Amino acid sequence: MNQDNYAILGLQRGAGKEEIRKAYVKMLRQYTAKGQNDTEEFIRIRKAYEDLLNGITGVEDGPDYQLPDAKNDKGLAQIVEYAAEAMEKHDYANAVNLLQAALVMKPGDPYILYHLTKAQEKNGQKGNAVKTAQNLVIVLPKDKWAHYTLGEAYFRRGWKNKGLPEYEKAFELGLRELSFLANLTDCAHEADRGDLIIAAGKALLNQPTEYTKSTAGDALFIYESAVAEIALTDKQLDERFLSGIISFLEKNIQILDEKGVLVLIGGLLEVENCHFRPENVKRMRELIIKASTSQQPGNNMDFAQARRVFLRDLMFKDDRISTEWKQLATLKDSGIEKEIINEGLNAKEVMDVIRCDANAHLIKQWEDGNTEEYKIVKELYPELLEKECLFLEEYASATSFRKETIYQRIIRKLVRYSEWYPVRFFKDYPEEDPRRNVKETPESAASKRSEGNMEPIVHDKPVIGRNDPCPCGSGKKFKKCCMGKGIYD
Repeated sequence: MNQDNYAILGLQRGAGKEEIRKAYVKMLRQYTAKGQNDTEEFIRIRKAYEDLLNGITGVEDGPDYQLPDAKNDKGLAQIVEYAAEAMEKHDYANAVNLLQAALVMKPGDPYILYHLTKAQEKNGQKGNAVKTAQNLVIVLPKDKWAHYTLGEAYFRRGWKNKGLPEYEKAFELGLRELSFLANLTDCAHEADRGDLIIAAGKALLNQPTEYTKSTAGDALFIYESAVAEIALTDKQLDERFLSGIISFLEKNIQILDEKGVLVLIGGLLEVENCHFRPENVKRMRELIIKASTSQQPGNNMDFAQARRVFLRDLMFKDDRISTEWKQLATLKDSGIEKEIINEGLNAKEVMDVIRCDANAHLIKQWEDGNTEEYKIVKELYPELLEKECLFLEEYASATSFRKETIYQRIIRKLVRYSEWYPVRFFKDYPEEDPRRNVKETPESAASKRSEGNMEPIVHDKPVIGRNDPCPCGSGKKFKKCCMGKGIYD
């Protein structure tokens, strides 16, 4: 019942910022060309433009019910106009009386019934508001706004079991306004209707909207709720929904609450049935970095810790990254040492086993020419694995002798650790196990464990280093020629 700022500038509701700017410039040109000197009209145009940019439309979301025609009944139109003025002045009691008088003059008019419901709610007449809204549904049984209005009236009356079905009916009839979807999500939470929560989130995805700080907060709440419900019920988060949420965050991150953004990102990373395409991994990383750089005063959240946790979780969603890199990233968790101690194990030793096992895999992959993972880690996860990347770089630039020294040091550790811990490297690359030709009885192995040290490994023939020249005389390195074929090893 207020002045519509869109109408002042000759725009359709929901117009974007660029459309608003063009319409404003056009109106100013027309105003100047006509030589008008109406200061009030200029102020009205300017205010409409500024309000729209700030998200103030001048009208609430609501139905487009037709105002009673002043030509056919001037008295009725004047009463409705007085009621609108009373609502603007917060004189709700007077507005109710005027709209009731208008309803007597024109029974069953949707415009009057709708605004009378709102006036009665504002005036504390919740029971009467329900009855008026029921009459609106009787007049317009297939109208989405009528069912939404009745649902709101039921909820304000405290009849939640009656309100949600009306919301659901409005949704089925195609109501997709942001404020409605936020209310639907809120009510579905209370009724434990996860299906409606997810449906509201997906419906919002199809609504191209220019958000303000307030409306972006509502959208964030809807998306958070939908993603949390998907994670809780192990449902599939399809790629289109994921991409849509990422696009929403990218466009509105400057006006969104940073904690809320991180909560939504955390929810996305918790969904089990979700795979990230490489381009979405990169977009998520950029969002995590931006959201974990707090610029809000008084924000006591540990954003640095949040960044590490989310980047690690993102890495675990990245199918291009192997288990070895992910294991090394896990070692950076602040709570990992405590978890190992709680299992009754030597934390320092277990962590060294994991590190050596992973490094041995990475060296083997590097020697086999697989450097793609290293490049991805270097680009997307340097905060997590800077030292590990540096280790590989130093290995790559080392001399052959130095490389062999580094590798054999790791192998010796793995041989020693394999007596007490499972070592995956020797299962994946059995030809790299220096004990493969050494037979050992269970009694001698038990004796070594009881003594707490390792006896020197004795080979029945000289051990050929993996980087030594192959004995066959080919001129190639042993590892590139006869190693693993049972000829010399």
